[in-house]
Amino acid sequence: MTKFGVGVGEEFPVDEENRSEQEAGPGHRCGRGDHRARHEAWHQFRDQMRAEWRARRRAFHDSVGRHHDGDGMDDLRAHHVHRLVIGGLALVGLAALLSLFHSRR
Repeated sequence: MTKFGVGVGEEFPVDEENRSEQEAGPGHRCGRGDHRARHEAWHQFRDQMRAEWRARRRAFHDSVGRHHDGDGMDDLRAHHVHRLVIGGLALVGLAALLSLFHSRR
């Protein structure tokens, strides 16, 4: 089958690309050095982002801690109160179920 624009005896451009890759050797395509450099760059970027995130988190916790410093009930955070309320409701529900179970006997 003939190709348009290619004369007799000329090589196909695709063949030239394949030949250059074959001449470079088997390790040319996998690019181990390039992969290792990208891997190291990714780890450095990830470590930098983690450090920045931890610094922001620490600063946020410090600012919240300064805002909520106090005595007695002021030290209770909203999540502690929330857990106490949910626990109390669970106990009331359990008591209602037990009373229902005992009343049917």
